[in-house]
Amino acid sequence: MSHNPAPLRERGMAMAYKVRFTLPERQLKRADIVFRVEHNGRRLGTLEVSQGALVWKRAYGRKGTYVRWGDLSRRLAGGG
Repeated sequence: MSHNPAPLRERGMAMAYKVRFTLPERQLKRADIVFRVEHNGRRLGTLEVSQGALVWKRAYGRKGTYVRWGDLSRRLAGGG
């Protein structure tokens, strides 16, 4: 996976998804940041970001896919 810091619009790629997030009114260390991802008005899922991991939950799902930061780093670098 290559990293291009230029915004998608500058690279000629359309913004196809709508992403919304909430920032809880408490210490960030103890609260997850939640991104709600939508496409064509339909929820695809939510991404929860915490100190220890990321959790992806499908639309209206209760359980999610849990990925620790170290594991995510290795996956994105092509090592697993």
